[in-house]
Amino acid sequence: NQRVRIIRRALRDGLCPMKSVPDEGDESVDTSSSAAPDGWLTVNASQHLKTAREWDLSKITVWAVYFGILFMIGLVFIAQFTTVLLSFVIGATATMNLALVTVCMIVVGLMMFLLPPVPGLPVYVAAGVVLVPPAKDEFGLFFAAVYACGICLFMKLMACALQQKVIGEGMSHLVSVRQAVQINSDFMRTFKLLLSDKGVSPQKVALLCGGPDWPTSVNCGIMRLPVLPIMLGTLPIIVLIVPTVLTGTFMYLSQLPPDEDGTETYWWADTASIVSLALSSGVQFVTFLYAASYIEKAMSERKEDLDRIPIDEEVQNADERDKVNNEAYLKVIQWGTLPVLAKIVLVLA
Repeated sequence: NQRVRIIRRALRDGLCPMKSVPDEGDESVDTSSSAAPDGWLTVNASQHLKTAREWDLSKITVWAVYFGILFMIGLVFIAQFTTVLLSFVIGATATMNLALVTVCMIVVGLMMFLLPPVPGLPVYVAAGVVLVPPAKDEFGLFFAAVYACGICLFMKLMACALQQKVIGEGMSHLVSVRQAVQINSDFMRTFKLLLSDKGVSPQKVALLCGGPDWPTSVNCGIMRLPVLPIMLGTLPIIVLIVPTVLTGTFMYLSQLPPDEDGTETYWWADTASIVSLALSSGVQFVTFLYAASYIEKAMSERKEDLDRIPIDEEVQNADERDKVNNEAYLKVIQWGTLPVLAKIVLVLA
């Protein structure tokens, strides 16, 4: 029971840090109907409901609209655009030789990597579908898959370098950009601390391989981190690339026509593609969890190292200047002060 209470307390502090919710098992807590007047909810549920009633509906509805816009852009428009573009590449390169297919795949892959919402997994899958068929005629099936994995690793490293040096460092002199990424926040300072460690540490690998592609590399450039250690820490991404490329390879093999006697040579390819896709998704999910745990651990255990990282004074001054405007904005958009028409628009949106 004590362990259950500890877990509940930890979850409670993480979800509702501003409220102190007592445990139901504590003797000092009145668990009678006076603590929960309606008689339908427990003491904890009543306290959480009371906290939720104090939320600002204006901010909630505005952020809901923002998340809806991001969802439509990232998971609908960009996802459909990625599918259409990669399908076009697969069809256009079907009759090309290996060298020309490789050049086309690198160009298209870099273009996709440089788009912020596009993840790397669709590019790796497309590489397995596009590169393996012509490479199979040259090297055989096994070395064709190895070749596709090598090209994907090259594209990933090249894209990371461009994102860091061209995009990130190119915008690092802008105070507004550094302010937008909250470079003085504990999270970003911890991010910089872990990536500044010497060598290729597990923490660095987890952050570089488990984090989102575009934001991770661009933030490295905004912080002006050296590019070579970042590239070395990104090399273990091959663990994610291999099963993802194999997913595309197995998809290609499953579409091959049967032999003259009617038997399918790669009858197992459909199942193998599903397994390899699940494996790649699992690898990405685990590395993401490790990255989040390393950041949380460093924020609590390496406070002295964090304090040694200098504060960006230009961003701090900009935050101070914007503080008055932000406070005035929050005061104006209080739900009780909004006109009825604005409330209707926000709710419908």
